[in-house]
Amino acid sequence: MTDAAAGARSAQHVAPVIPEPAEVIARGRALIPTLAARSLAGRRARRIPDETIADLQAAGLFRVLQPRRWHGYEMDLNTFYEVELALAEGDMSTGWVYGVSGVHPWFVALLDDRAAQEVWGAFLSLDARRSDPLRRFRRRSCPKVR
Repeated sequence: MTDAAAGARSAQHVAPVIPEPAEVIARGRALIPTLAARSLAGRRARRIPDETIADLQAAGLFRVLQPRRWHGYEMDLNTFYEVELALAEGDMSTGWVYGVSGVHPWFVALLDDRAAQEVWGAFLSLDARRSDPLRRFRRRSCPKVR
């Protein structure tokens, strides 16, 4: 068995409970007042506040397009877009950053499982609710977003 297959297999055994799309969209909508309150500070700092990224992670929003076998929700693009639109209602910059970085799990899922293992495999033994496998990628490609 390859490392990628073993990682995917172990991920299936500890996968989180998958919420309904409406619940995930509601989580995004619930952030609107908070995002609006942080919007001016984010514009002044010229970056998304760390607290905002933490809120998106805690709400599981970066898992919307991530495959289930890698601890994601594996939802459809319409759900992703509804979440993005909800976030943009609170803060356009947050909506834009979510749209750019939130699609990376979908892209990684198109690659060979060896690539997915490299991105998500190391995080399978961690508490999946607190890990962000794509953080390293976002830090390199989007220095203003940590």
